[in-house]
Amino acid sequence: MTQGEELKRIIRNCYKDKIENYFSDIIFHTADNAVQSRFIYRLFYPSFNLTGYFNEIKKYNYMVIKYETENMTKDFPKTAPFSKDIDIICSKDDYEKTAEYTENYLKQFNDYELRIINSGVKGKKFRLELNGFLIFQIDLRTEAEGIKNSFIEACLASKIEKGAVFIPDIKHELCFRAAEAAIYPDKKHHLKYIAGHSEFLDFELLKSSSDINTEAVIKEYIQLNNLQEKKLNV
Repeated sequence: MTQGEELKRIIRNCYKDKIENYFSDIIFHTADNAVQSRFIYRLFYPSFNLTGYFNEIKKYNYMVIKYETENMTKDFPKTAPFSKDIDIICSKDDYEKTAEYTENYLKQFNDYELRIINSGVKGKKFRLELNGFLIFQIDLRTEAEGIKNSFIEACLASKIEKGAVFIPDIKHELCFRAAEAAIYPDKKHHLKYIAGHSEFLDFELLKSSSDINTEAVIKEYIQLNNLQEKKLNV
């Protein structure tokens, strides 16, 4: 029996009589040996820093969409949200150079495997994995689902700097969120984001940004905020 197994046995024996309907393994878990401990540490305490990456790609025409999320770390890109991704839209002219640099930069993190997947929409997913488990992903594309290419060009031309990254201005960001919510209705957090930034919502821009019907998104937004259509001039 290893020290880890013995420690679990002692602690479980101390508390199992105090837990109703106790069964084995309901309380206290730890690795059984040094190999498992190292794996857990590498899994939950990622040892990579993306500061250098974003400093370098400033010379390329890109923006991070849907950047502000509940999962985003406060000191990103020094640290990154565990088992999550970021969506980067890049100009077609700079895509190949950005993709090459992304691959080369992520290869330096030897604790993880780099897996590259070609996306349906032109682009690639760069996945840092540990034994097949996602640690972090950069989703690099030239297009966005449901969004017109001409709109993306306008967004890149008016992008703003936020900390270490470039993002769309708020009016354009809301259009990306609305398209995402229209295509994937289960992603309610995009509607909540729209609701929290209602003063920047431009319905004409929203409608012109996409070939898909965003009417359902607009109606759900209105219901979410208990507003009248005439008030928003929809």
